[in-house]
Amino acid sequence: MSEISFIDRIQFDGPHLDNTKKLYNFVEDTFNFGARSVYYIKTEIQDKMFIEEIKHENKEKFDEVLEIALKISVLISLFPLTMALLSVKVYFRLTHTFTLETGVANPKIPPLKVAETKVAETNENDSGSKINKISDPVADHYENLSPEEAINSTTAIDKKFTSHSIQIQRDAHEDAKNFLKKLLPKVGAGIEIISPPDLACPKVIDVSISNDLDPTVFCWMNTNSVGDDIQTDGKRTDNIIVVYGVASQFNGCESPSRATVPPGQAVPVYEGDGTQGPEAQLQFGKHQVELINCGGNKAFNGLCYVLDDATRTAVEHGYFTPSKDEAEKVIQQLTEKGKNIEYLCVGNIPTDGQKPVYLILVAAPAFGMYTKNNTVTGKNREEIEFLCALHGFRAQYQQCINLAKREGKEVIFKPAAVGLGVFKNDPKVVVKALYQASKEFETELRNNKVSVRFQVRGAGAAKFIADTLKLKQFP
Repeated sequence: MSEISFIDRIQFDGPHLDNTKKLYNFVEDTFNFGARSVYYIKTEIQDKMFIEEIKHENKEKFDEVLEIALKISVLISLFPLTMALLSVKVYFRLTHTFTLETGVANPKIPPLKVAETKVAETNENDSGSKINKISDPVADHYENLSPEEAINSTTAIDKKFTSHSIQIQRDAHEDAKNFLKKLLPKVGAGIEIISPPDLACPKVIDVSISNDLDPTVFCWMNTNSVGDDIQTDGKRTDNIIVVYGVASQFNGCESPSRATVPPGQAVPVYEGDGTQGPEAQLQFGKHQVELINCGGNKAFNGLCYVLDDATRTAVEHGYFTPSKDEAEKVIQQLTEKGKNIEYLCVGNIPTDGQKPVYLILVAAPAFGMYTKNNTVTGKNREEIEFLCALHGFRAQYQQCINLAKREGKEVIFKPAAVGLGVFKNDPKVVVKALYQASKEFETELRNNKVSVRFQVRGAGAAKFIADTLKLKQFP
């Protein structure tokens, strides 16, 4: 029996959930009071934090701790919410463990090409195109679920899911893909799973920014709010396709900590985040946001066909943070099998719009505040940052070209500087990846009338990249 120190903050869910941001690992316990929950948080806490509801599994001690929690909840009810932030410590002896607890296509949207799965069995959909079908009775069940039923029936992913074998992860990933392909069209969305083309990968040290990019294709564009930009593009009167590159995780989800938001809780958590990825996803219907998050809880893992059993734990809940011991193997895998990375591309009409806008959910390695004791450093870290950025830009360029060809329309692509924020990827490395991919696709982008408007907000790392590439500002 170990003595544990609680509480530095007490916070209710529901309307106050957006007042808390980070970090999941600081949550010690929660207790339900009707429709509300009280969260117990360790004292060593950071300012911006996000709380996920967890379930207490020690039934023997539940009554004892519940009595304490009830007393605290009565005190809290007597004061404003700000008083709930006063430091209170409760000491008790308890052995405990925790688990996370949860709880027709739009005709205006050009259909995205249905991505092939890794399973060979195929059948035809209503339009006659071939799609792969997972031979799993659960997969067929998705067709009969409404979005609400799908969200409510999804259970939270095991916190240590990536400790399972890579084959178990791949099987779950395929099921998650099938879930998304069956459910997202029911909220009017088109979905495609995309991957980078199979191209040779140079080393970051060998990439030299020597020639300017074609100014008729590439420029930079100031943005004050990706949310406002998406809503504006949803009201366009022309016939141009608009695609956004969105900062996400390798599970297609948004989360301010190394955890997956429980099913049904994505919207309030995203609303309290404030970064580019969550803001972009929130411009579409709530069911779309929650269904994509359910895909993460079903173990969507864009790296599962790149990593193997020796490196499988380098990614947790979409956060990719390789260790020093894994670094060389991970670099080899990203170099040789980077073509197998899978990203979500989702198209739908924004909540205030009339025309579809497309999001490509890409990701970068999680360093910065997410660095662990044995996290890769130095040249190996730079190489991993470079390869992830290179594959991400390649996949996005290829998808924009594919959309232009299939729809016979011009495409405006608005990529973001993924990884340059809290993940602290080096902009001097990322700019080389963007340059390399841009030169590889420059001619094909121009020939297919795809214009690239690199998104810049303020005078930070993204502006450094635009200046380094000598991009001109879009009028």
